[in-house]
Amino acid sequence: MKSLDQSLDHLSAVRKAIRPTTLIRSPRLDELVGAEVLIASESFQYTGSFKFRAAYSAAFRSPASRLIAASSGNFGQALAYAASLMNKEAIIVMPDNSAGVKIESVRRFGGRVELVETKKVSRAERVAQLSTEYPDAQVLSAYDHDDVIAGNSTLGAELAERAGDYDAVIVPVGGGGLSAGLIMGLRQAGSKMEVYGAEPLLANELPGCRQDYRK
Repeated sequence: MKSLDQSLDHLSAVRKAIRPTTLIRSPRLDELVGAEVLIASESFQYTGSFKFRAAYSAAFRSPASRLIAASSGNFGQALAYAASLMNKEAIIVMPDNSAGVKIESVRRFGGRVELVETKKVSRAERVAQLSTEYPDAQVLSAYDHDDVIAGNSTLGAELAERAGDYDAVIVPVGGGGLSAGLIMGLRQAGSKMEVYGAEPLLANELPGCRQDYRK
């Protein structure tokens, strides 16, 4: 029971820290697809994406005062801001060809940026080097981490509470942290909505998402 209470306290803290998702109806989109569509937009979330849910959750739960992660931008910004709220240091390893606005955003949120020329050194290699330099630090994945997934579950919980009786949720799939968290949050809230992963047709690398449904 103690671990359950701690988990509930953790997710309660995350939900107090984030902005609720913005739910948008589009009659035109309904007409195009022939179904009632509700868009859950995370564009108004702190740092501009759902990644803040994950980053705040991971930073909140981490016992370390220094956090290290690899990111092209969105998770890095989110972790830098989340860490700053808790007086922790965030070191973000980014490709040197990352968008300049994202590099500067990480710095503006208080993060330290480590740029790498990925043709010579991978982000994972630089993260490993930094973890050796700072043995007291915690390395976080933007998607493959229990606390990251738990943070994303707050979106599933919100949809279960606010979206109403929808048949299914279509979730964009990248590393899988959002889809895993979404399913967790929906199921913990008692929702039976089906969940489908989706990718852009020209970047469909996830097994099972490689069929061209326009045929």
